[in-house]
Amino acid sequence: MPMIDQLLQVVFARGGSQATLLLEPGREARMSVGGCERPLTRTPMDAATIQRLLQEVAPAELAASGEGPIEIRYSFHATDFWIAAARVDSGWCVAASPASREL
Repeated sequence: MPMIDQLLQVVFARGGSQATLLLEPGREARMSVGGCERPLTRTPMDAATIQRLLQEVAPAELAASGEGPIEIRYSFHATDFWIAAARVDSGWCVAASPASREL
């Protein structure tokens, strides 16, 4: 099971279809609901960890994107998520939301 599945499961369980998972190098994984952010991890995530999470769910898209943004639809436990990632100086910033919402 990809590591991102654990984070998506927590985000969906706590925030439902209104929640967004946010990953950014140097910050804790966090959940955003209604403009309020809550940490999901105790320690910041590094760029290599976030890249591994993306590699698990979007290897072809990651390889093809080079430095450009990625947007994929990812299914987990009968729920579809939009995962959007953009490359910044420090690594990849990721936002994942249930597909019933627009990113």
